Amino acid sequence: MSRGWGKVQEYLFGVVAQAKKPMTFEEIWTVAFPEGSFESDLARVLGKGKVGMARSLRRALRRLVDEGDLIAIGAEGRGDLFRYSLNPMMAALCWSKDQYETLAKRVAAEPGGEDAMNKAAKALFSKAD
Repeated sequence: MSRGWGKVQEYLFGVVAQAKKPMTFEEIWTVAFPEGSFESDLARVLGKGKVGMARSLRRALRRLVDEGDLIAIGAEGRGDLFRYSLNPMMAALCWSKDQYETLAKRVAAEPGGEDAMNKAAKALFSKAD
């Protein structure tokens, strides 16, 4: 049974919510662990897949997307990496109409953004049933 968000999820939500555009995992990693930090140096030597904090970031991102707090835009492949953004439906519930409209336009402008918003809205409303 979950007791709510962990510290990594809180941090990620704040980073993505403050971003001016949807962020890739690499952009989130760069904000979380700037060049010269222990994790950044370790990831450069061993690869991100072998660094525990990279796995923790990915798990936290996946959970935030699964819960509907963030949306993942894209098909997750070499040519189309996921870009993470705050779910516009969350903004509609918590923020002003202007903030919601700004976020929705920003997400819709991304390739695959409309599909991601529709998928997230469908998931949110199916939970309500």
